[in-house]
Parts: sequence; structure tokens; C-alpha cells
Amino acid sequence: MRRSPFSLLLLIHLLVTSGGIGAADDSTPQAQGNFEQVKLSEVLEEIDRIRAFPGAADVQDRGELSIWVNQLDLGAVNSFDSGTNFYLTCRIHVINQGAEAVVVESDKVTLSAWGQTYSIHDVSEQRGILTVLIGGEPESVRNIETPPEIEVAPGEAVAFWAVFTNLQRVPTIGAMKLELPVQDRPTITHNLRTEQESRLGLRSETLGAANSLGMLTIFGELNSINAQDLIDAIQQLIDSGTRRFLVRWESGADEVEENLLDWLLFTAANPGQTRSVYQFMPQLPEFEQLVCAEIPEENVPEFQFDDDYASVLFEHSEEAADEVLRPLYEVMGPRFIGEEIRTGHPLSRSAALHVLSSRRDTAAFQNLFPTLLRLYESGNESDRRNVLLAMSQQTDPRAWQLLTEVATQGNSRESIAAFQAMLRSNHYGMVREVRQLLSEDAFEIPLEQQIEILSANFRPEWTRFLAASFEDDNELVRAAALKSLVDVGHPRIMEILEKALADSSEDVRLIAFEALASRGDVVSNRIAHEYALEMLSEGKASASVMSIIEDNRDTRAATVIVDRINIDSSQRLQLINLLGTVGDDEDVRQLFPLYEEFTPDEQAALLNLVDQLELPEIVTMSKLALESEHQDVRRTGIAILTRLGSDEATETLYECLYEADPSELSIICAAIGQIGTMHARDLLREFRSEMYQEKNDEGLSAAHAGLYFWARNSPAWNSIDSAYYHSQMENSENALKYFQLAAEIDPELGTAFHGKGNALLKLKRFDESREAYKIALELDDFDGQAITGLGIVMAIQGETEAAVELALESIDKFPKDNVYYYNTACVYGRAIEYLRKQPQTKDVRETISQYEQAAIEKLRESIEFGFEEFDLMRKDPDIDALREAPGFDSLIPN
Repeated sequence: MRRSPFSLLLLIHLLVTSGGIGAADDSTPQAQGNFEQVKLSEVLEEIDRIRAFPGAADVQDRGELSIWVNQLDLGAVNSFDSGTNFYLTCRIHVINQGAEAVVVESDKVTLSAWGQTYSIHDVSEQRGILTVLIGGEPESVRNIETPPEIEVAPGEAVAFWAVFTNLQRVPTIGAMKLELPVQDRPTITHNLRTEQESRLGLRSETLGAANSLGMLTIFGELNSINAQDLIDAIQQLIDSGTRRFLVRWESGADEVEENLLDWLLFTAANPGQTRSVYQFMPQLPEFEQLVCAEIPEENVPEFQFDDDYASVLFEHSEEAADEVLRPLYEVMGPRFIGEEIRTGHPLSRSAALHVLSSRRDTAAFQNLFPTLLRLYESGNESDRRNVLLAMSQQTDPRAWQLLTEVATQGNSRESIAAFQAMLRSNHYGMVREVRQLLSEDAFEIPLEQQIEILSANFRPEWTRFLAASFEDDNELVRAAALKSLVDVGHPRIMEILEKALADSSEDVRLIAFEALASRGDVVSNRIAHEYALEMLSEGKASASVMSIIEDNRDTRAATVIVDRINIDSSQRLQLINLLGTVGDDEDVRQLFPLYEEFTPDEQAALLNLVDQLELPEIVTMSKLALESEHQDVRRTGIAILTRLGSDEATETLYECLYEADPSELSIICAAIGQIGTMHARDLLREFRSEMYQEKNDEGLSAAHAGLYFWARNSPAWNSIDSAYYHSQMENSENALKYFQLAAEIDPELGTAFHGKGNALLKLKRFDESREAYKIALELDDFDGQAITGLGIVMAIQGETEAAVELALESIDKFPKDNVYYYNTACVYGRAIEYLRKQPQTKDVRETISQYEQAAIEKLRESIEFGFEEFDLMRKDPDIDALREAPGFDSLIPN
């Protein structure tokens, strides 16, 4: 018998019917054909594209009849409780470049991998719901039936999906072969593994001093099979001594399936760790560092701005290589750095140039100026900028002259790089030169941009210039200067900030306000708060303004907020929420006349403030909310009445049940249940009875859910939870103690008594178990655990016909309840067990046969309704008598 808490079933009813979770739609059990005609020219064009990739040997020569697989997914899914089911889905193109039509026996295609041969998944044997990825989208296997035969006309191509399940995976992906029989022709044999390696298009190389960085460039598609080729390439580089890696995608490379890219990035960001969801993937070898760059543009929105991967994912390969090589180059001998700058790969040269400005042994690099000058004169724009930055610590007068000339000529990326290099110089002569040029306004870079760069490369010598810039006529310059003075911590910053609050520029005032608000001292907070009130009254309530008003809880703001809500609708929602923090009941009442003008979100926000009002007002507003056409408003009204918890609130919710949309029945019933009073219980039972009489399955399930929530409000529920724990630990003695304690604490709680009955049944104390179930049924004749539990005891004690009748006569009280159907099969099982011990007359044998058929049908329906505890089915003593019955084995997946 299935005895675990009833909560799981009811919560699923609640969530699914209320839209809280997605439920797999398996309403169309018949499988669909899945092949299509495709243009041969498009397939051949795709193959030609792959031929240009590095190492694309497998696509060089193809016969007149061949296979091409351009979409696949090697994955894993939890198949009920029978463990992880590894699967492969692949879209197989059959290409006929011959002169005659051929017929391929597509449902006989096989996969040879990991030392075994697999046939395609048999839909007819599928039990429950098995979902796999088809073209990157989840799909029930029931809806994917490979046609038995497909005719391929000459000069044509067809494509179909093949699904292979129950694969015996090993950590490494080795040889993989597809074999497709063809009528009156030899079987097509296809090397899937090498084909996918070709589709990856991987180029492997090393760069940097002492081959310190391995770079792997992907030209094609990284998928769940050729990921092994990427891993193999990394391992080969590790074997040759490389421990740091950059994986990059060439422009035009194919989009990577989201989970696959997440696997690579997660492994890069968390070396040595793994996620269970990626157990189907081969493991990367142990590395010191791995970064990725230039992912396909289709993947950028999902991953490029993910903070979890910021340390391993870069927009440009130059940045990624710099991230890996910079720590090495900062400590590496000058000879190696010089060599990389002279003859290294462009990426490693860039990293070497970057460290020149930060190395302390600057004297060791003074002889590099001729090389740097040559690179500047011959390099591309990126190289020229890097060279200019690298010159920051050069003492050669020609370097200073070049930097000054470039920095003061125009506003280009090069002039900005030269300006930055001048600011980074540690030589006092250069510092003096910069101060002089600043005073002469010699730089053509916009002044506000100069200020930002000065702030990022701050020296005390820049302070006077920054302070003077705060007096500039240009508001952009003043804003940049103020931000810089805040960032660097000017000694007279409070004086400057107070002055800035009166600036004519709103941007300047905002910078000053936010700086004051973030300082944390009493004086700054007071000044910022007064300014915030002023901004609020002017209708300029930014997030920072609202935040400081909320933090200070100044009631003066309430009047201003109400006035602004009446005047301006642009920030009404935020202001209503803020009023809940600083206002009182009178402030809330002033908004009632505007309720009908508010948007649904604004109405819901106002309703969330009514708890401050008198009881009649709360009920009135809640009823108004329940009449709304908008779901969020209605649910806010439901939540208010639930919190209120009075009999009037309970009855108001109860009345709503008869007008509610079916999707909200569970929400309302759960709300009534959460109120937790006896009156709430009685109303839910009344609704349940009416739904039962009307054969309204949705309403009946919602009522069951509400009564479950009612039960959880019992003071005895902690004891129930403890009893369930001991039941799961198979300690029936302890479970019985806690169920008994729950019954003593709350004699009205039926769960305590049917739980007690379950524990006594496990202990084979059948008479006591029977009495406990009877008490539970007296408390609630809709207690499914008590009904089937009593039926099991009756069957064990020989009342087989009455036991079966008891379970069946109540089955329509529990529509599509997989637990009740399973437990009904348990009643049959115990009845059969008893009858087999009796003299085997013809009537007894016929009854046993009828019961076996009925029990197997109940188990089948239970699985159809979602029962997935197949491990329990293998060992539950209540159905021992069914395990030899015809059809039992087919119910449980291998």
C-alpha cells in the first residue's frame, strides 16, 4: 500500500490546476510519423561547408547512397524510479544520388556504441512519460514513431528522427556507428563519431612563452558527441605540458545547445566540480585554467552577461588570452616577455604588451623601445594602442615625445591610449608634463572623458584640475568632475556635495544626492533626506529618492505621496508601495476614490495596504477585488481574506467558489483551508460533497487540496510529520507513537487515525488497525487512505468480496488519483492472497482470475495517472500476489 503523506498528490493538484507548474501534455498518446522530404541541394551545400573545416576528413568522399546527421542530442533523463535513462536522438538524412529509387527500412536502424548495439526506442512499450530533446526542444517519446519504411527518390533526400534509449554509458565517448538496412541493397554503414568530429571543425594550437596557452578554435558545431573531440584535444595538449586553455569560436560557427555551453562554462568556472544534470557528458581532464571567448552570437544573450561566468567568458579572444597569460607574464623573465613582443602570436604579444606598464623591473625593458616603435609603425589599430600603453614606463625621450604627440592630436582611440599611458607613467617628468598640458588645455579628448581617465589613473597631482573642472560651464564636465571627486575622496567633499545639490544640472544634483545617501553618516543622511522630500514633491522620485524616504520612514512624505498620486500617474505603483511604509490608515483611505482609475497592478498594490483599516472596510475592499476581471487583483483579494481569517471572510471565499474560473478553484479552496477553523473545514466538506454529486472532478480535487491545507493547520501536524519520517525509515513502532500522539492532540484529525491504521497494519495488528481506519472514516468518509486501508485489512481477514466492494464504491470520489487506484490494486492483491489459501473450487479460481485482471487494470490506470514508484511495486507485500499475474511485468520499465 502507498502510505507516504497525501500532501504530494494534493500539492500537484493545486499547482497544476492553478498554473503554478507546467504539466507535460500527454493527451495524444498515439505516436506520429516523423519523416520529411528535404532539398538535396541544401543538404549537399551544408556538407560542402563542413568540408572546409579543419580535419573534415569524413565528409570528403560519399557514395551515391549515404547518411548525414546534422542534429542530435546525447542526454539523460530520470525514467521514473528505475534510474537514469541515457538516450541519443538524431536526425538522419538519407541521401540518394543514384539513378534509382530506394526503400530504407528506417525502423530497423541500429546504433553501435560502447560495445553494444541498440535498436530504436519502441513506442509501444513506453510506460509513463519519457521526455527527450528533439532539435533542442523537449518532446514526449510517445509522439516520435519512426516509420517502418521510407522511399527515397533518385536525386532526393529525406530526413527522420531516430531515438535510442537505455544506453549503457561509460565516461568516454568512443566509436559510434549507425546501420540502416536498404531493401535489395547493402546496408548503409555510417561512422557517426568521425562525422561529428568533422562537424566540430576544431583547430588546436599553442601560443605564449613556453607554449603556456593552448587555443582551441571551433569552426562548426559543438554538440554532445563531438564534445569528446574537444576533450581529447585538451588532453593531448596537457600531455605535451600545456595546462591553460582558451576555447574560442570562429565567426560563423554554429549556435551551441544551451545546456552544452553551460556544461563547458560551469566546468571552466568550477574546476573539478560537476552537476548531476551533466552526468551524460564526458569529463574534462584536470586543467589549471580554461576560458572561453567569442561564443556564437545566438548564445550571447543567454550567457555573455551571466555573472557566474564573468571570470571565464570573454567577448574577445584578446581579453581572454590576456586573462590567462597576464599572471604568468607579470613574473616571467624579461627575456621571454621581450621574445613574445618581438615574434609571438598576436594574442600572446598583446598580453605581453599589457604587462609592460605594470612590471616593476622597468629597467629590464628599456631596450625594447626600437621594437615597440617598429610595432607601432607597422601594426594594426589594436596593436598600436597596445604599444602606446606599453610605452608608459619607457624612459627613452622618443617614447615621451611620441606619447605627447599622439595624445594631443585629435580624439581617437590611439590618442586616448597615449593619454592613459602618460597618466600611468611613474616618472615625475611625465607627471609634470601632464599637469602642464592639462593647464594648457592641450588635449583634444573631450574634457569629461579626460576626467574619467584621470579618475581611473588617479594621482594626488590631478586633484586641483578635477576641483577646477567642477566649476566648468559645461554640465557634462561638472558631472564627471563631481563623480571623480566623490570616487577619489576629496578632503572637502561634503562642502562640494552640498553645493552640487543646488547645481542647475539635474545630473549633477543626482550624483550629489546619491553620494550623500550612500555615505552613511547622520549629517549626510539628513541632507539627502531633505533633498529627497523636495524631489518627491516635484515628481522626480527616483529609486534612490524612494529608498531613502523608505529607510527614514518620515511620515511627512505620506501627504506628498498622496498628492503626487492624485496629480501624476507615471509613478503611481511605486508611490502606492512606498505609502505602505510611511503612511497610515487615513492616508490609505484617501486613495479609495481613485481605485477604479488604477491599473490592475496599482489596484493590487493598494489592496495590500488595507490591513491597516477597520474590519468592515477590509471585507468591502476584498469583495471588490474578487469581482475584478484581472487575476492578480482577485488573488490579492483572496490573500487578504485568508489573512483576515474570520467567519465572514471564510464565507466570502466560499461563495466565490461557485463563480470562480476552474483554474482558481484550487487557490480558493487552499485559502479556505489555510484559515484553519472548523467552520472552514465544514464549508470545504460541503463544497466537496456538492462537487461529488455533480461529478465535477476539478472541483472535487480542489476541495481535497483545501482540506489537506486545513489539516496542516492542526496543532498535531508536527507529530504527523514526525510519524511520516519514521514511516519512511520503516520504523513502524515509532511512527505509531507519533500518530497516536497526533490523535491525542487533535481527535478531529482523520490523518492521525488513518496513519495509525497504516502503522498498525505494518505491525500486523489487524484488529487494532481496523478500528483506527473506522475512526478515520467516521471523521471523514472521503478519507481514501482509510477506505483502502480498511479494505486491505478486511481482505486479509477473509472479507474479500466486501473489501473489494468497499474500495470500488468510493473510487469515483478520487478522480484520476493515482494513489487511490494503486491502493485499490493492493486491496485486490490481499484478496487474491487470501483466496489462494482456500480450497481451489471453480468459483474461487474464477474469482482469482477476475481479481487479477481488475488489479492489473487498476495498476495500469494508476501509472497512466502519474504513479511512478516502480521500486515500491517491486517489493510492496500488498501486491505480492500480483507479481505472477499476466501483464504485471509489462507495467514496470526495465
